[in-house]
Amino acid sequence: STNARSVVVMKDDLDKIKVLDDHKILAMAGEVNSIADLSEYVQKNVMLYSLRTSINLSTAAVANFMRGVIAKAIRSRGGAFQTNMILAGFDEADGPSVFFLDYLGTLHKLNYTAQGLAPLFVMSTMDRHWKEGMDVDEAIQLVKMCISEVRKRVLVQQFKYTVKIVDKDGIRVLDIE
Repeated sequence: STNARSVVVMKDDLDKIKVLDDHKILAMAGEVNSIADLSEYVQKNVMLYSLRTSINLSTAAVANFMRGVIAKAIRSRGGAFQTNMILAGFDEADGPSVFFLDYLGTLHKLNYTAQGLAPLFVMSTMDRHWKEGMDVDEAIQLVKMCISEVRKRVLVQQFKYTVKIVDKDGIRVLDIE
């Protein structure tokens, strides 16, 4: 049972999951200015590429573009972006994909991931319950199990969680309380 009360209430109206196009979303954690600057830059460049070429970039191409932006920023006088990212998308040819990108430009394609403090508590749940070919309802149940783990172990009051689902039908938003 959880009897602890938190002295910290998280802001629950800040959306850190940016929609890049109809089939790609970018979740970010880190310094607010880095999140805002980098997400806007990536979103606008993905749209610009699409407008110029009439071709939508694949999720892997967007991930590699972001890696290049991070790598260039690290080596510039302006400094690095202090943010970790999860890029999720669905492509006609490749199907669903998830990429984790850290503030140093390390890029990994994964089946599932988390960032911030959550991996300390939810990776074992995902290891145990994730399986290839899960349907949306099974995935939502897994997310609810992960949220339950975070609520038990982190003394932060977060009343509402926003989940964005990206699949062949596009992007949907689900609020979990």
